[in-house]
Amino acid sequence: MKLISIGYNHVHDESFEVNRPNGIDSWLFLLIRTPGVFRYDQKELVVKENSFVLFSNDFPHCYKAYNQNYADDWFHFIATDEDIAFFHSLNIPINQVVSLADTSSLNASIRNMIYEFNSDNLYKSELIEINYRLLFYKLARVLCNNHTYYPTKDSIYFARMQALRNDIYNNPQIDRSVDSMAAELSMSRSAFQHNYKNIFGRSIITDIINSRLRKVKYYLTTTDMTLEDIAAQCGYHNQLHLIRQFKQHCGLTPTQYRKCR
Repeated sequence: MKLISIGYNHVHDESFEVNRPNGIDSWLFLLIRTPGVFRYDQKELVVKENSFVLFSNDFPHCYKAYNQNYADDWFHFIATDEDIAFFHSLNIPINQVVSLADTSSLNASIRNMIYEFNSDNLYKSELIEINYRLLFYKLARVLCNNHTYYPTKDSIYFARMQALRNDIYNNPQIDRSVDSMAAELSMSRSAFQHNYKNIFGRSIITDIINSRLRKVKYYLTTTDMTLEDIAAQCGYHNQLHLIRQFKQHCGLTPTQYRKCR
């Protein structure tokens, strides 16, 4: 994670409005202290105080004050693949507003981050990283205790999408098509792909590939199975398909990877 800018308890007047229809290059975390209005798919949603939203890069976000001064904590950052995997491992919703019962512990983490960000202290970067991770661990715990979601268009599909994603990673050997998965959720192909990426921050195809490669690595390092058998167990039509995709994403052939381990 690379922290770009950060603010703590920023207060704006009633005319405050942010309009980024094409999103921005960085990720944005908002901890909303006062009511606000957020726009999704041309529809406006009134958001309560003590809410949060994690916007991925290039995702449209438009929000403004709601009949009073608006205040929030926020930070812009560059997220690595490891960061995104970290969010997924904690089941942190992406690109949807979530209402929380209490945000005081989260505010404290952001306060610590901004202190370090504006300092020249020893271990500045390390302490920013620690507080950043601590923030999301605390958030995951609050979500487990609270688990109250605003009924945005994305969150309507969240539980079903999450169940599908879990099945993809638990059963990578299943041959899936985008059309069949969309039909399973009673959605059009384009709506399914759009909502999946909005919720998880990556495409359905990326998750299918990652689930298969993870299982391939497991078999390569823990068994003496042939590549043909591994291919069959991980959803590949043949071992050539497995070898080509493994080399493309891992930089080694399966045989080279097995020898290195």
